[in-house]
Amino acid sequence: MNYSKGQYVFTRIATNSPRMNQKFCTFVAKKPTMNDIPKGRTKDDIKIREKLIKDFYAQWISEHPDKKVWNRDLGTFIYVKFLSINETYEKAARDYKSTLAVFHLTEILENAVRIDEKATNRKTKNQKQFEKLVILKYGEVKLTVGLQRSTQELVQYCITVPNVPDSKNKATTEK
Repeated sequence: MNYSKGQYVFTRIATNSPRMNQKFCTFVAKKPTMNDIPKGRTKDDIKIREKLIKDFYAQWISEHPDKKVWNRDLGTFIYVKFLSINETYEKAARDYKSTLAVFHLTEILENAVRIDEKATNRKTKNQKQFEKLVILKYGEVKLTVGLQRSTQELVQYCITVPNVPDSKNKATTEK
């Protein structure tokens, strides 16, 4: 099948592995739909979402070989690096909404607005290379970027949709 640039769906094809007695899923690149992404919180659902996110990043990088997007609010490029992919798939795959958000990567990188800045946690391995973390929001999506010590580039660290309990939402809107 031929798909135009930017269109991909990840279709699950379950296969049995006689050596390991497990089911594996492979994915065919096409544009994803909400039905293609499992909504559950089982290990298998999370593994499938991790695979979807990794495959999405592979496709995204093939379409954006320079691996950067201009952010309007910050007035600078945000780079996507290996750390971006690892941290995002580890965090975003845990939640269905966060997984959906990853599929809007370019839009989020371009349009997210700075809301906060915080120091890095020096004990966290993935944050050691950053001077500070900048928190941006795009709708309900939280984008975390780090200022890399060695290059002074802003690097995408993670994309998530924070889960806010309804009672907390009501309390903040009533005040």
